[in-house]
Amino acid sequence: MIAADLDLNMHLANVCKTCFFWFRQVRRIRRSVNVKSVKTLFHSFVLPRIYYCNSGLASAPNKVRDKMEQVQNAAALLITAVQKHGRGLSRLLRDDLHWLTIPQWVQYKLAMTVHRCHRYRAPRYLADLTAACQSPKFLAANIIVLPVVAN
Repeated sequence: MIAADLDLNMHLANVCKTCFFWFRQVRRIRRSVNVKSVKTLFHSFVLPRIYYCNSGLASAPNKVRDKMEQVQNAAALLITAVQKHGRGLSRLLRDDLHWLTIPQWVQYKLAMTVHRCHRYRAPRYLADLTAACQSPKFLAANIIVLPVVAN
């Protein structure tokens, strides 16, 4: 049974609040520790909160995803100690931190879930929802078809 008060906006507000709490804690000690230690702190306390259950953002409006990107961008700026407008954030995320942006991460997570379903490495209830497309037109592309489920 799913809780009646389950709401994506409440979840995101709570995630953002918790992440910015950890930002403030790390900012206090930022000058006392090296970059590797700061990265470890963020990988332990912040990134799991950002990435947890974010596949629900796949069909969410851009406004909702932007909140999570703001948190991720703030984390990147705090880790690298780069000024906000000093360097391209997308390049910083990709080249220096080796992070995916939130939309890329959501797409990757969904693709891995479908891949596991297709290879029968996912729970049976998920694998039963996917079926390989048998049409000759799409067979070479190895397309996966997800059935529409009525509410």
